[in-house]
Amino acid sequence: MKKWISLLPAIILYSGVLVGCEAQTSDSPSAAEQPAIIIVDSEAVPDYSTPPEVVVPDGDAEVLIFAHYYDPDNTEDSYAVNFKKITDQFIAETGVQVEVEVVPWNQLDAKLIITNQAGEPGADLFYCSSHKMASFVHAGALLPLDDYFAHEDINDYNPLAIRAVTFPGDGKMYQALASIHSRGLWYNTDLMPVPPKTMDEMITIGQQVVKEHPDKYAFGFFANNHYGSIEVTVGPFIWAMGGKIVNIDGTAAWDTPQIAEAIKFLSDCVNVYKISPESVFLGEFSDIEDAFLAGNVASIINGTYMISSFLKESELGQAGKLKFVPIPGNGGPAPNFSNGWAFGIPTLSRQPDLAWSYISFFQRPEIQVQHALFEGGMPTRMSSYDDPAFLDPPFPDFVENMVANGHPMDPLIYYQEGLEAFNLVNIGFVLDPTQDLMQMLNDSAEEYNNRFFN
Repeated sequence: MKKWISLLPAIILYSGVLVGCEAQTSDSPSAAEQPAIIIVDSEAVPDYSTPPEVVVPDGDAEVLIFAHYYDPDNTEDSYAVNFKKITDQFIAETGVQVEVEVVPWNQLDAKLIITNQAGEPGADLFYCSSHKMASFVHAGALLPLDDYFAHEDINDYNPLAIRAVTFPGDGKMYQALASIHSRGLWYNTDLMPVPPKTMDEMITIGQQVVKEHPDKYAFGFFANNHYGSIEVTVGPFIWAMGGKIVNIDGTAAWDTPQIAEAIKFLSDCVNVYKISPESVFLGEFSDIEDAFLAGNVASIINGTYMISSFLKESELGQAGKLKFVPIPGNGGPAPNFSNGWAFGIPTLSRQPDLAWSYISFFQRPEIQVQHALFEGGMPTRMSSYDDPAFLDPPFPDFVENMVANGHPMDPLIYYQEGLEAFNLVNIGFVLDPTQDLMQMLNDSAEEYNNRFFN
């Protein structure tokens, strides 16, 4: 049966699933996972109002307290082992001691805000999500870093690495990316010899793929009830149509014809043109990835961080059948959601200069290469791409796509709440495309703005 995930059971469970949607949790995220965002007022967030006791080493060495999810004592975690190597190099070169405060990866953002608002920052330096910058700035949790960046070789930074940490409300930089994760269209050359460059071509080429391979689908994407589907899939088509999810002040801007057009396009891929499986709206992201790697879907929107899984570990990748191009947009490449884990200095950091010294060290081109090779992201420095590790395909395509089409998330102050409110409309329309989409968008935006901005 071609519909490899049944639609009916998911429709029955639809309302309960949406209400109970929670971010995925684990001890540490894989390279392919989105940086986790949690609701900071959730009862599930531990009490971070009291800072932990810090054990200062003997002697007069300066001590930097760094909040991160990696455990430097975990020798079984390759990420932790490699990140510790970078930190140990910093210690050896500077004499500064680094105390890592281990925080679960899905609690770092909340802890940054809560400890600052309590007047007792839990660390001098935080690892945090770049795409939640508007939340941090709105909460007064981060120091602007422009004066520090003024001493850096700013022209060597990937322009996207600067845009991603610049708050559009005041034009100041509040974070420094550790690496860059961007997205594109991966495709199977056996099923799709020539990839689409536009949304129109996605339809025409997609229909040709399905005609030649009746048991296959042309286009796979992640669009279920998780807010990540807005980030990775819906966002690029919104931006391609000239729309935006929120305004600079954080108010909802998803009540426009451009938004409706993007949602309808994705709905039509499933409901009208039949080039995408119904499971894109109801299954897990891994289901779509598995179908792609099994040769059942010709193309898929996914991140550059999938290079190992797609090219090195799969049969199709080892056979040279999988390629990468920009996401097709309205008449050309679509902007793609680009983000990454970032460094942020809390407003009340006890040692902001010391914190910046670690950030500056981490931004060195050779350190960026070292980090990217085990973390799965791409370096923030353009000169890092001269390293032999990034000269072979598909890395040049990754870099070109990042520079030309990378798009940081719109400034959502209430990040998860906003994306989930918007996604209710997206999923609701897909399940019943006979509804008045513009009315749904208007009602949703008005309700969201009344809840958070009135």
